[in-house]
Amino acid sequence: MLFPQVTIAGACIGSVLLSTAAGYGACAACGIPLTMLVFVLPFILVGIGVDDGFVIVTSYRQLRAQRRAQKLQERQQAPDDGRTHVDDDEDVGELIAEGLGKCAMSIVYTTLTDVMAFSFGCIGSIPAIRYFCAYAAVAVAFDFFFQLTFFVAVLVLDERADAAMAKESRQKKLEAGDGEEAVSSTVIVTKSSTGLAPPTPQSALGASSASSPSSPSKSSRLMWEKYVNLLMSKSGIAAIVTIFVSFTGFNAWALNNLQNDFDPADIVPDDS
Repeated sequence: MLFPQVTIAGACIGSVLLSTAAGYGACAACGIPLTMLVFVLPFILVGIGVDDGFVIVTSYRQLRAQRRAQKLQERQQAPDDGRTHVDDDEDVGELIAEGLGKCAMSIVYTTLTDVMAFSFGCIGSIPAIRYFCAYAAVAVAFDFFFQLTFFVAVLVLDERADAAMAKESRQKKLEAGDGEEAVSSTVIVTKSSTGLAPPTPQSALGASSASSPSSPSKSSRLMWEKYVNLLMSKSGIAAIVTIFVSFTGFNAWALNNLQNDFDPADIVPDDS
């Protein structure tokens, strides 16, 4: 994959969009008025949804690193076990399910806290605030649902696709007669990420970066090198400075011409 994280990030934002649409639809179907204040809600949901997605992905990757370190140690103790890679018998779905089990309660607690906080806001005396809290409570509950269903499903599919591409790459190396390099293409696990520091052969250093699902491909590295060289060139630096100065000047002009049309009477009861 050229951008291996785009799918996961897109699924996380997609969960937020789905929860926003579902929350708006459910509250509108219940007859709750839609006010201008409610349109601020998607920005709040982005923070909540991205945080949940980050927790899920981090828990899974930490567990994956620990399992790879254990398998690498087992392979070093029994190098003739017939396996060609530490991930050949790894099931991505089971790893993600186990990782989700480790972090699910923290997500549940934060979701319940948010829903309860917004629910208490529904008993206020200001109608606009009351309507906003109702929409927010329902949308946060939907975000929890879509994170555990839609986002996790996309994460499983994306990780399986990466694992399949890495396995295919190793098979091509074996067919090309580079069997030793393919066998040595294990994932390098550091002490900082897992608490374990198994010795790694020097022959595996070059191959591991090419076969690991999370490592960038050669085309991706070349593209980023060209991008960095372009930014660090004199013309690139001049273009960046010009764009920044122009953007700052435009913001200053827009801020100077900004008008405040907010009327506090719009969010208070008529008889107050």
